[in-house]
Amino acid sequence: MSEVALASILNQTISFAIPLLLVALGAMYSERSGIINIAMDGIMIIGALCGCLVLRAMNTAGWGETVGKSQMGLLIAILVAGAAGIVIGSQLLVNNDQTIGGTALNIFAPAFCVVVAWAVQGQGLTGISIPKWTALNYKNFNIPGSVKADFWPALFKKFYITVPIAVILFIAAWFVLYHTRFGLRLRACGEHPQAAD
Repeated sequence: MSEVALASILNQTISFAIPLLLVALGAMYSERSGIINIAMDGIMIIGALCGCLVLRAMNTAGWGETVGKSQMGLLIAILVAGAAGIVIGSQLLVNNDQTIGGTALNIFAPAFCVVVAWAVQGQGLTGISIPKWTALNYKNFNIPGSVKADFWPALFKKFYITVPIAVILFIAAWFVLYHTRFGLRLRACGEHPQAAD
């Protein structure tokens, strides 16, 4: 396997793994506290829709001329996506049956997103493409010239600021769960509430 092919595989793996890692971190806190959250897919879909719509609006407004401004726009879209996920996920707070509420949310979210995408882009167009300025490329990093020139452009073909953010959040989640009093109490309440009581 050539180095370019390996770099492309790594790039695609990272692109698909990061959203799943972020939603899994949220689910880990739910499960550790003893709450069954099967609505993760629906929450992720609604958040992704809102984030893409914000990026589309920013692109129309002329964002993305500079690297700093484009990455600030991406961070704003991430915050909006998280807020949308919180709002749509909060319906699980008022629903007595978490399983039924989560199933309903998972059924509702894809259909809602298709209807909104049709309303925004026209019927039959369900994919909302994000602007090219959201991605970083190898030119944004100080890569030594001794490394092969074909490997880095292929590895950083689609590299987003969410990758280092996700890695930092992963390390922070591990530390909070296993090295703080809050994490100990959270795990105790989820695993054996009577013992914690």
